Amino acid sequence: MNALVTMRGLWPSAMTAYKPILLPEQYDKATAQPVTPPAIRAGQRLVTLDLLRGIAAIAVMLRHYPWPGHQVPILPSSFLAVDLFFLLSGYVLAATYEPRLLGNMSAGNFMTRRLTRMYPLYFLGLALALLACLGAVGTHPPAVMSQSEFALAAFFNLFFLPAPPPGLVHETIVTQAFPFNFPAWSLFWELAVNGLYALIILRLTPKMIAAIVGGCFIAMAVFAIGNGTLDSGATWSTFAMGGLRCGFAFFLGVALVRMRSIAVAPKLPSWIPVVLLVSALAVPVSWGPWPALISAAFIFPLAIWLGASAKAGPVEAKISDWLGWISYPVYVLQLPVLMLAGAIMIATTGEFFGDNLARDLAIYCGATVLLSVIAAKLFDEPVRRWLSARMKRS
Repeated sequence: MNALVTMRGLWPSAMTAYKPILLPEQYDKATAQPVTPPAIRAGQRLVTLDLLRGIAAIAVMLRHYPWPGHQVPILPSSFLAVDLFFLLSGYVLAATYEPRLLGNMSAGNFMTRRLTRMYPLYFLGLALALLACLGAVGTHPPAVMSQSEFALAAFFNLFFLPAPPPGLVHETIVTQAFPFNFPAWSLFWELAVNGLYALIILRLTPKMIAAIVGGCFIAMAVFAIGNGTLDSGATWSTFAMGGLRCGFAFFLGVALVRMRSIAVAPKLPSWIPVVLLVSALAVPVSWGPWPALISAAFIFPLAIWLGASAKAGPVEAKISDWLGWISYPVYVLQLPVLMLAGAIMIATTGEFFGDNLARDLAIYCGATVLLSVIAAKLFDEPVRRWLSARMKRS
């Protein structure tokens, strides 16, 4: 944890000497001083965006259940939830931190805040997954690792780094970058792109954003069309593609924030962005990669643009706020919960999951949500408060 506090020294302090390159309307005509875009107010919640995030997290949780025949019958394109998360990250972080990053906040301070937000639950998920692997051989791919391979992968993953690829320092049939909790590949890329954003923000012109977004999308499209799917990033063979997905969506989210003064969204009901999201996730994968590319490039940005201004009633706002709060714990803990539940079922019944689909699915979803609530309240929030206090004292 001390590493989180001292990490800011690793980032170039010389960046603060650069003059920000802003849009013409971001300069005060009277003083010629830069005027940054308005930030999200402290404590302000974008209610409909929380709702979208929560629905996407639930879709991922359902996706990773061991469905019979390995066919996902509910929201089969739910792998696109990751692209929505990246887009939301770009939008919310730009709206919240860009004024401060263009001011006095250093890249190191920003990344320390990001690690403080993401690492505690990531660490808990990794610990639970390791516990399940050690106690239930055969329930998860890491069980095929040798002891040295297991230890090496765990060591790298502990520091939020991908395990070494097969053939580099070891040979194994496990090809996942984060073999104990494979959805963490997206968290790694999000942190990496967050860092890139903080480092280049003082030179992040509209042309540069367009080049990043356009270049990433072209590479994404070529890969998706060539492989027949956009579902990629978890394994080493597609790991770089995960970076392209993140770079495209994140900086597209940044662009949406910068465009909001010239493209004001109408205040529509919040169910409209929800319908857009669910419709995109419900597309059969047999339709090929084009619907996924269209969703990532057009439907999701439209949903975010409308969602940021959407109207929500008091009851809907409370539900949305809760779903947004629980979304990250659910995302990072759903696979470890599945592994632990599988380990318990193997110990008690001799099989991973039985023939009672409704019962097993209810146990999995209920346990995931319950553990997520407990972990958020009793572990994540206290640890983050402690880390934040340490940062303020340092």
